[in-house]
Amino acid sequence: MHWLREVARRSPGYMTRIGLGTYIDPEHGGGKFTERAKDDLVRRINFEGASYLFYPTWKLDTVFIYASSTDEEGNLSFENEALVSSNIALVLAAKAHGGRVIAQVRRVVPYGNRPASEVRIPGVFVDSVVVDPSMMMTTDVKFEPAYFGGRRLPLSELPPIAMTVDKVVALRAAKEVRKRELSIFGFGAAADVPLVMAEQGIFEKDGLKNYWFTTEHGSYGGIVMSGWQFSANLNPDAIVDGIQQFDAIDGGACRFAALAFAQFDRFGLVNVSKFGAANPGAGGFIDIAENAQRLVFTGTFTTGGLEVAFAHGKLRIIKEGKVRKFVDRIEHITYSVLDGVRRGQTARLITERAVFEVTTEGLILTEVAPGVDVRRDVLDQMEFAPSKVADDLKLMDEEFFLDMARPSKGQLTIVNPYR
Repeated sequence: MHWLREVARRSPGYMTRIGLGTYIDPEHGGGKFTERAKDDLVRRINFEGASYLFYPTWKLDTVFIYASSTDEEGNLSFENEALVSSNIALVLAAKAHGGRVIAQVRRVVPYGNRPASEVRIPGVFVDSVVVDPSMMMTTDVKFEPAYFGGRRLPLSELPPIAMTVDKVVALRAAKEVRKRELSIFGFGAAADVPLVMAEQGIFEKDGLKNYWFTTEHGSYGGIVMSGWQFSANLNPDAIVDGIQQFDAIDGGACRFAALAFAQFDRFGLVNVSKFGAANPGAGGFIDIAENAQRLVFTGTFTTGGLEVAFAHGKLRIIKEGKVRKFVDRIEHITYSVLDGVRRGQTARLITERAVFEVTTEGLILTEVAPGVDVRRDVLDQMEFAPSKVADDLKLMDEEFFLDMARPSKGQLTIVNPYR
């Protein structure tokens, strides 16, 4: 999104320190995911004695965007959308170089019937409009007014969260959330944290006002949604443009971040961008991780067939996952947690059976689940040994392993690709 702004300004490119030492750095592949990727789209440069990543700009011929409404002159507004994303940046980037803008909208409204302050993209920048009254809002959700403030959905209508390892991880991670600290959540198990907090009743009687939640997509307030609805917040207070959101992220406004992890290695490196046959990329992960003060990485201890059982507040491993996530060397460098800790960040890894603190000396095992054998279920499932097992090794709260889901009217469906 910041790169698009540089395209719109007709500048030679975008320069940033974010991403140095990760897979986007030319010294670690330059963001090339396949053998067919030959072009060097990212350069490592020196400016006033410091290293930076430089992304050269190029012209955009045609861009496709979406909005809620248009009038006969092509003026666009986003009053019924869950996010604005990079639509404005795309438009200005295309127009700076004579490109075309094609917009998809829900409806056409009469010219002049909206306040000018609601029009986010002037019609002078729009070449063509396609009207689709039934266009999707998010993946698997056709239209949900509670995602943009069109209605306030009582939190009691959220469906109960299934008792899975993801829920255990989210319950433990929720203990790290502080009141009145802007907290940003990533895709995956991390996004379940606000949902389990809602299920616990923490937000009752206006309690939600004390918790400031956001995501990389620009929704502020309300409840961060998980799964394929991750781009939306339920009952948001505000929705900002994507570029402004990454200005806030890069400026350190989000002091606490809960993010997922796919692999973690002995060198303090974390991977979410490429593992096995999956090439999901990083999304906003690197910007978020590099600029937060407190980091929590969430995920299961192993994956690929992991089966567990919960009984009497304890965890039992029925079948271990085939794939280890604590590995000797990760496949892809998404972020160096160790470098962050050296800069003053704090970081924890939270799984269903163990909690680690990341220090400059390595991982310290600080908590284990009740019912878990430390040697068999934790240490023997790692390809490297933690630097230390805490002398006062604690048990995770037994309540994390009890299925205590509240009753729910269940009028809102959450589609989670991880369940």
